[in-house]
Amino acid sequence: MLIVLLFISLVPMRAAAENTVNIQNEIYSKDPKNFTPNGVLEISIEKDGEWKKAGELEYDRFLRSGNLDLNPWISDNSSVKIRIVKNGGGAAHIDSLILGGSSPDFVNGEDGLPVDKLSADDFDVIPVDTDGIVVSFNSVSGNKILNVTARIEETVISKIPFRFPSANNYKDINVNSFFYSYKINSERYSLTIDGIPDEVKNKKPFFMEYCVPGSGHPQGYTYGWVSNDDSYLYISLDFTPDNTFDGNLDYAKGLY
Repeated sequence: MLIVLLFISLVPMRAAAENTVNIQNEIYSKDPKNFTPNGVLEISIEKDGEWKKAGELEYDRFLRSGNLDLNPWISDNSSVKIRIVKNGGGAAHIDSLILGGSSPDFVNGEDGLPVDKLSADDFDVIPVDTDGIVVSFNSVSGNKILNVTARIEETVISKIPFRFPSANNYKDINVNSFFYSYKINSERYSLTIDGIPDEVKNKKPFFMEYCVPGSGHPQGYTYGWVSNDDSYLYISLDFTPDNTFDGNLDYAKGLY
């Protein structure tokens, strides 16, 4: 037998708080009773070579939809460039950006960023910071309401990680903690260590845990696969709520 304990870096949400935020996977209007903004996205329009502030939208750590009326700024059948800059709070991410029912034709600010990442509320987000991003629309007509689904984290979020098995969350790890047990040779296959675990796509997960991050990331399952060959033990993880660019802030580690 091999005993395994895993840590994943996004902070879990305490059970007492789940009732107030369990709708985070649904886009919903701002409710003043449970909405405390962490910062704003400032919206500017390019006019005569200069950026003119058109307004701003407030966000907290959960993905929410906000609207800004740009009718006074844009004439029918015209092209427009819009700049979105994050002010205040911590990390910020945009899920969708729609103007008059259409997504942008071009997004500048992330090299090689496909415009379809902003075309729907699908939790496929892009980062936005104090340098901002610029989007352009080739032709705008009809209703010129800008709809932005986004989130802005708190400046400081908890550094307590998820711990699997999840019975270990918020507890000290010691000899009395819960561990997974893997029987050597119960799953015999190898992995190519290339960051693309194609070998597990048709394999039954060794564990599957539903995770509710307190950081405001979408809820989702964490999957784990364990196998071995004659020489190595292999562990592969898929953490579906972690859909943002966090650099070296993400980590996973195990105790054996």
